[in-house]
Amino acid sequence: MFLECSDLLDFKPEKDMFFVFGSPISHSLSPKLHSLYFREKQIDADYIAVKVEKEQLGAAINAVKAYAKGINLTIPLKEAAFSLVDECDEIAKSIGAINTISFENGKICGYNTDYYGLIESLKTKNYSLDNKNILILGNGGAAKAFLYASLTFGKSVTVCGRTLEKVQEFCKNTRAVPITYAELNQDYDIILNATSLGMSPLMDKLPIPAKIIRKSDFIFDSIYNPTQTNLITVGNLYKRQTLNGLYMLIYQGLKSQEIWARSAAHRVQNAEELYKGCEQCGMRQIDPNTFSLSKLACMGEFCSTETMDGQNILYGEVMGEDSSYHIAELIFSEICNNFNHTQENIVLTGFMGSGKTTVGKLLSEKLDKPFFDTDTVIEEIEGMPVPDIFEKYGEAYFREKETEVAKEISKLNGCIISTGGGIIKKPENIANLKKNGKIYFINPSIDEIKSRLYDKTDRPLIKDKSEIEKLYSQRIETYKATADFILSENQSEGNAAQIIKMIGSI
Repeated sequence: MFLECSDLLDFKPEKDMFFVFGSPISHSLSPKLHSLYFREKQIDADYIAVKVEKEQLGAAINAVKAYAKGINLTIPLKEAAFSLVDECDEIAKSIGAINTISFENGKICGYNTDYYGLIESLKTKNYSLDNKNILILGNGGAAKAFLYASLTFGKSVTVCGRTLEKVQEFCKNTRAVPITYAELNQDYDIILNATSLGMSPLMDKLPIPAKIIRKSDFIFDSIYNPTQTNLITVGNLYKRQTLNGLYMLIYQGLKSQEIWARSAAHRVQNAEELYKGCEQCGMRQIDPNTFSLSKLACMGEFCSTETMDGQNILYGEVMGEDSSYHIAELIFSEICNNFNHTQENIVLTGFMGSGKTTVGKLLSEKLDKPFFDTDTVIEEIEGMPVPDIFEKYGEAYFREKETEVAKEISKLNGCIISTGGGIIKKPENIANLKKNGKIYFINPSIDEIKSRLYDKTDRPLIKDKSEIEKLYSQRIETYKATADFILSENQSEGNAAQIIKMIGSI
């Protein structure tokens, strides 16, 4: 659920309110993240996503500033916010992007917590940017935080984008090297993806050639929905260390809560009527320094109570490292469990020419789910089309790669997966794909299939059109036996519509 910007005009809050502004915003996990934080800390507050375009940002901030306790900003607002805040911290100034807004002493204050989120997320894999050769993909708002972190810790920094002039401007007055995708040809220790390739509607796109991924040690993708992009999938197939953007989202969100907590603490210090007295001695004074702790120390001179609960005063708390880690792990686990239990994959099987790829893309568009094609993933890894793989290495080699891809891709959640026609030949493939998905066998008539394949010359197992029926008859019973559902429409649109109807009734 999310609000439109226009909804803010008549919005009447019933409790403390926090927001995330951006466009697109329907995919955002920030409301889930902060709601879990509020639940864990027993804070009575709401966090709502609002679809806000660049030209609406000023009006949106003005609409909520009288009552909002804090705002997060995402694509495409991080840079636009600079002209709208009264003050911003040094990190935000250095990065050139704002993702957190707090309201302090009547002023709109901007911060950037993406930098912190990146560094802390890498720690979950015991990885550091120290002395690394770093490749950054993209030159937008998220890339600015990556550049700041890379320049602070890295040995060398390369920024890659589509337009050289824009990348040069992005790297201006830094030691970072600007290049285009056509110039990618060297080895890097870590790749940081700050592009939207891999996120809806570009879910099937790989931002760089697979050979560059193969040469790297660590792949970080800032995208977290879907939880595993094509970039992460290929990285895993190469046995590289990989990490999506979920931990980064969580840690930057916790840092935002820390900022809002300090702001709340400051407001309390300047509003005596909100002070909470010590339960033992009733002392109403609070040491401002203790607001950096999860508990507030009592200042009563003769009171034996060392601490008192400050939770009712703060909207969040300034957390120590242990507390931050605990909450991050709790939120990460719950979000992942939600993905695992509620988002089964839709796996499409069928003979060549049955329309699996067409049906898959239709489903991806209509259901807003990531689309993966196992043959395409294999082509990206091998750097050549499937017919060339068959010709150069033989069918056995291809089937081995197909099994590797099926095993890796079965770890995905909430995706549309189109498979190669022969994937059903190995029971291992079916077992893996069914671990987290339902198999839909696309089965148009043999005459329809033959008509589609009549002029095709890129099918390595069919040198002679007379072989179509023979191969079909060899596989048809296996297709049926391994499927959870069978769809027999001749038109891809009809098969896609049937699957959508089935999902609604499951």
